[in-house]
Amino acid sequence: MPLYQQTGQVLFGDETPEARVAWSNLGKEYGTEQTFNDDSIEILIDRDLVTSKKQLREVMQHEVCHVYVDRLGGESVEHGQLWRDCMKRFD
Repeated sequence: MPLYQQTGQVLFGDETPEARVAWSNLGKEYGTEQTFNDDSIEILIDRDLVTSKKQLREVMQHEVCHVYVDRLGGESVEHGQLWRDCMKRFD
């Protein structure tokens, strides 16, 4: 099972929304997530900064929590309380 689905199951169970996940060159960001108006999701992971399986897992958890918060309607601030509560589920 791909890492995105494994990570998403912690939050969504079998209802993990589909997402396009790809390596990219993001510069200073380890990863980024975007949910579009049509509800499609894209997660990009920086190929130069993410150099281990541990980092990849942590970045995916971070980005999946953004997907989770977006599905709940978002927050007024990035990395707000909903996102922080989501990240605690991976501890």
